[in-house]
Amino acid sequence: MDDLEGAHMTLLAIWHRKDQGLIFAAADSRLTNSDGSILTNHAPKFTSCRVSCFAIGAKKHTRVFDTNIAIGYAGSSSVAFATIATLQAYTSVLALKEHGQIPRIADIGELARRILESNFKDFGAIWDIKSVCDMVVLGKMPHDRNVQVAHLQCTVKDGVAAVKLNMLSIIDQDICAAFGSGSSYFFEQLEIDKVGGGRFEPINLINRIIRNDERKDIGGDLQLVTAGKNGVEFPFIVKDRAKFGKNAMDVSFLGRRSDVLGLVGDCTIGLVARR
Repeated sequence: MDDLEGAHMTLLAIWHRKDQGLIFAAADSRLTNSDGSILTNHAPKFTSCRVSCFAIGAKKHTRVFDTNIAIGYAGSSSVAFATIATLQAYTSVLALKEHGQIPRIADIGELARRILESNFKDFGAIWDIKSVCDMVVLGKMPHDRNVQVAHLQCTVKDGVAAVKLNMLSIIDQDICAAFGSGSSYFFEQLEIDKVGGGRFEPINLINRIIRNDERKDIGGDLQLVTAGKNGVEFPFIVKDRAKFGKNAMDVSFLGRRSDVLGLVGDCTIGLVARR
């Protein structure tokens, strides 16, 4: 880890809620420069990724599978955004071999690993400021037993860049995982809460860290994705603003107030809201 000292990668946490049958992933929306200064408090850390498989015919191609999974990151936004854009394009046009099997999350994670490693090496000039990143790919494909989480970890050791793929046993081992420069602090605070007899509520903890401005590398707004057997969702985050009136509230979506950008024709943005 010595090669990564000084990196400011904020926080991304993932855990399983047995009572809801869902995997939750949460992050803040702050991006910081390598010197710790704030770049923005409105950065999206999650997005969807469409996976479409086609049977190739002589005259036309037939879509035989279509779903959405989720991608998240903590760390270098330039490397992460380039990887996400490429992965989204590639997985939307998968040609399925005759009698072939639809990819698993592990297969998509391996594709993401190869793209990320290539981008990481291409962005070699940023190694000097230790701009590494962690990425996650989560969802359930037809041949996955349950929701899967693929974790991609960038490392630079002795001037050599590499990306490692780990499949996280979030459900089977019932663990909570966290990445980024704020992860150690996050786990320390969870343990303090546990010792004090508190409930396991990572969302409340991340909200508290953001609200109280406890760390320079964690801030902005909470953003959230859930993944279950029926797919992935990106909920609105509803925050009460009692000092402005009984029914006053803020509603944010992926790190930005949802009313800022307005309507899309006759449509609003988003489907699900959580407090």
